Amino acid sequence: MPAETTLYIRKDASKMDTWDPVLLWYARAVGVMKGLPATDPTSWIYQAAIHGFTLDPNYDSDAATFWSSVTKGKPLPGASEQTKYWSQCQHGSWFFVPWHRMYIGYFEGIVRNIVVGLGGPATWALPYWGYEDSIPNARKLPAAFYQPTLPDGTPNPLLEPQRANGNDGAAFLTATEVSTSRAFSEHRFITPPHGIPEGFGGPQTGFDHLHNTPHGGLESQPHDQIHEAIGDLMGDPNTAGYDPIFYLHHANIDRLWSLWIRSNTANQNPTQTSWLNFAFNFHDSTKAEVTLTPAAVVDSVSSPFHYQYDDAPPTTLIAHSMEASVTPPTPATPIPAVPLTENPLPQMVGASSEPQALTNDPKTMGIRLFPLKAPLGILGSPESSYRYAYVLAENVRCQGKASGYDVYLNAPEGPGKPDDKYYLGSISTFGMNQASVASELHPGSGLTFTFDATKVINQLKAEGRWNPELLNVMFIIKRANKPGTSLEVGRVSLHYV
Repeated sequence: MPAETTLYIRKDASKMDTWDPVLLWYARAVGVMKGLPATDPTSWIYQAAIHGFTLDPNYDSDAATFWSSVTKGKPLPGASEQTKYWSQCQHGSWFFVPWHRMYIGYFEGIVRNIVVGLGGPATWALPYWGYEDSIPNARKLPAAFYQPTLPDGTPNPLLEPQRANGNDGAAFLTATEVSTSRAFSEHRFITPPHGIPEGFGGPQTGFDHLHNTPHGGLESQPHDQIHEAIGDLMGDPNTAGYDPIFYLHHANIDRLWSLWIRSNTANQNPTQTSWLNFAFNFHDSTKAEVTLTPAAVVDSVSSPFHYQYDDAPPTTLIAHSMEASVTPPTPATPIPAVPLTENPLPQMVGASSEPQALTNDPKTMGIRLFPLKAPLGILGSPESSYRYAYVLAENVRCQGKASGYDVYLNAPEGPGKPDDKYYLGSISTFGMNQASVASELHPGSGLTFTFDATKVINQLKAEGRWNPELLNVMFIIKRANKPGTSLEVGRVSLHYV
């Protein structure tokens, strides 16, 4: 008979009491990890550096300053070990979700091993932060992360002082920042090279650590938005892993990947061997060197980590060695969607003329539209030659930790926030600093953001507010920029498919 294997259940920290045992054991384990030398693969420094690390001020001055202070006087792994295991996070890549699933999975195992060593439960699982929920506590940090002390009066290892927002216990995340509608409206996993449509998971790449490639829908929102909203360490990919809330944030991003697969039978992971078999390097809880591929983690239950989320359908896990049999989940109900061809060819129908710097004040960039041979009609209707419209904010570059912006289309100007019916999406500066610095790997041309404008344009046509010659894209800052920061949009453009 095959032996039973524990199925670990990840639960929502925003629904937990301040010092729920799950969070208290996490805090104690983090304290242990912070006391280990940086050369230990299970130490806090080592695990954080897996995501991002640099001592080069020309590449990322803020991160270099932070890491220099944290590692001063401490032995570090050798250069070859750092190259193999540190600064490995995958962003702007179709490896974004599987790599982070591996990273969080091994991290969870390391924490669990320490929890057990401290006398805690062998069933401990990493909680997630379900910020997209509408419950009161969802839009603020779980309370355990801003308490100054643990229940015994000792300093709280989960309190990271370098957070721009959240440590006051107030709700700070907006409805747009936590929204999953942008990601879940995508039924293709892979982002085409030109970024249209945005795709759910990111563009097809090789190993891609913080380059200029466009981010997929899930990464753009809510992933990037949450990083930027917390700010400071979390606002920079090269320091984000040092903040304990990082791991709960990414547990939720991982959960949203699982939900996306279940939400629509059209939503499928890539089947190319170049995605399935690409190997990444980690250490497990015993400090052994391991490699893992996306093929091994497409299902979290039968993966080496054996976990699922508390809102997933009930699952039975019986394992023998590393083989697992899983009861199939309830089939997803298809959501009607007009499919795009495998490689749609977008037609650019207008663009702005010159770059614009964005400030704390609202900024409008105009798109002069080219004349069409036939009336546009209602996008997606039989009388229209096009089904979808996309607005691109191209070559967006920043200096310093600038704020992101909410983006609106033809919104009436005036005081106050524009009506949400004109909202396209948001741009985030998470990873933008790195994409704005030229290197041997990329030209430093910044990031490009894709917004599905179909619904808003049809709304404008229904209201009689559609101008076939001019389209205005409005940028409204989310949080005021500090002196010394700046952000520039190279171009905005409109494309039909």
